Amino acid sequence: MPNISTLSDLIEAGKQAPCKTQRQYAKHLGHCIGLFANNPPAILGHAVDLDVYLAVAPKFSKKNVKLTRKLSSIGMSPKTYKQYQSDGRRLIERHTGALEARRQLRERDDRFAELRGRLEDLVDAGLIDKDIRDLGKITALTRRRGCDIHQIDRDFIAGLRDECATSDEFSKVKRGAKLLDAFRKFPTLLDVLPEEPIGDLSTLHRTRHSIPEALELDLEKWVTAATTQVPDFETEAARKMATETYADGTIGIYRAAFRKFVSAASQSVDVTKVNGLCALFGQETLETTVISLIRECDRSDGISARTLYNYFDKIRLTLRAVGHDEEAAAVKKLIDKTPKLIEGRLAGEFMAPGVQEWCEALLADPRKRQVFEFQHEMYCTRARDALDTAAALGIDLYTYAATGEIDDQYRSIATKLLRRARMFGVSAAFAALELEGLPLRKMNVLSLDMSGSLPTFFDHRDGDTSYFRVRIPNELLKNGVAMTKRGRRLPPADYHKGMDGCWAFDILEFYLDEIRPLFGGASESQLLFPAIENVGTHLTTQTFDAWFAECSNEIGLPMTPHNFRHGYCSIEINEDLGVLPYLEVVTGDLASTLTRFYAFIQTTERLRDQQAHRAKRRRKVRNDYEAAVGENA
Repeated sequence: MPNISTLSDLIEAGKQAPCKTQRQYAKHLGHCIGLFANNPPAILGHAVDLDVYLAVAPKFSKKNVKLTRKLSSIGMSPKTYKQYQSDGRRLIERHTGALEARRQLRERDDRFAELRGRLEDLVDAGLIDKDIRDLGKITALTRRRGCDIHQIDRDFIAGLRDECATSDEFSKVKRGAKLLDAFRKFPTLLDVLPEEPIGDLSTLHRTRHSIPEALELDLEKWVTAATTQVPDFETEAARKMATETYADGTIGIYRAAFRKFVSAASQSVDVTKVNGLCALFGQETLETTVISLIRECDRSDGISARTLYNYFDKIRLTLRAVGHDEEAAAVKKLIDKTPKLIEGRLAGEFMAPGVQEWCEALLADPRKRQVFEFQHEMYCTRARDALDTAAALGIDLYTYAATGEIDDQYRSIATKLLRRARMFGVSAAFAALELEGLPLRKMNVLSLDMSGSLPTFFDHRDGDTSYFRVRIPNELLKNGVAMTKRGRRLPPADYHKGMDGCWAFDILEFYLDEIRPLFGGASESQLLFPAIENVGTHLTTQTFDAWFAECSNEIGLPMTPHNFRHGYCSIEINEDLGVLPYLEVVTGDLASTLTRFYAFIQTTERLRDQQAHRAKRRRKVRNDYEAAVGENA
């Protein structure tokens, strides 16, 4: 069906279809929306979405008092309603491809498919009341590995940890495994289940190794010492006032470095019995741990050489900061002579290959560049659509977000719309700050605070000139120490109302007024991006990363938050090679660093210019030569 974007389009196209059955489906879909939607015109104008339709016309249940009363009031029998409702659903599924996808899933020739078929029979017979959808994640990951259900055991589940982006995803895997064990009570299912029970997975977490408490205490003391600069003043009061602490993101790298090291060391040493963190830096343990981590680098899912070098450099600096000079020297020696660590150090002087490839693809595709420049508008439109759909369905997302209470008929669609409003609203605000202000690092943006001891986001909507301001002091920047030594600071970024070609003010205002109140943490703190839960912390990076990946994929420009900084600089340098002094100001990096990182830009154009320049000179040289030869003749 061509040119179908809304439910109204789908109905009209269905009515014109040559197939009588499709015409019936379209007629019944229109009836359901007309009879059961609170605002039929708004729903008809909505994009084709099965969840929206099911919120309007849910599957019939005697327990749905609201639906049964409505049917009674309009004189429609449950049998007629079931027919109308299922016909409307079939038309939508035919259009979205869900029918075909289900058919292909049923036809997959593996034990998962056979199990699902048998389970559906048991569900229909009322013998199973569990939600078999919990099998989805474990099924998908097992199939992705090219494996089948009989190969699953506890070790197999443990091996899936690295394939889960978040702890929540791994929890879904464990729920699926628990379900497989629960189904063993049915003898008719045993031949399509794992050969042995999987067993208790409660102690199996996505993070492989936990650090003993004693080492954790050492770790925190060491990291604090390494990331805190105390000036050499005579009085304690002066030292306290002038003390500077590294940015949270940088401190996080120090912690991650030691946790990775302890985790790797635990493969050869019982870390629960060592006498303090320093005991892990004996020559033998140090070298075996380095070898273990290098092997991890060589795995497809391992850390990069660049990250490994950064980790060991942070460990070296920390050992020196806490007075373990011999151990620091041993680490330095390994850094200088180990090929993988040398590779990592050199890689840090240039852009990572994957990031460079992404930037090159961005510059090569005019459409990608266009989407990059106004993606914040695209995210904002989707967030508004989610709020508008909720309003059309009569759903109060703010109450639902705060209490979790809602009519069961609307729970599924309300959950989906709340997630989309939050997800796209946050992505819109984040992108607006990045694209129309300073290309800041992710943690600097997620940590923006409207109050506190060090506010970084300022709301100036009550003055003669309405604008928002972001001001990040050097103490919070990854390169802040180097900037302070150079006497440099990032300028404040202002987002003014009504500026031509700028949408950041409107997007940030929409976010503050309509999206931020959907987060539980909005009432607990003045952080710009509060947590989903009722806690006074910012939105977790894991949640934001997952949301942003999904949002950017949906608009056709897959990217990470880190790509903003590189995309911003790449486009500016590609437009004007003389822009480096400006980029020095907005990024805080030196022009020499920027030149090294973005040397790949316009290399072909530069070669062509040089070839043309040399050709012109060569012609002149030849002409001069021929003229001289002629004169001598």
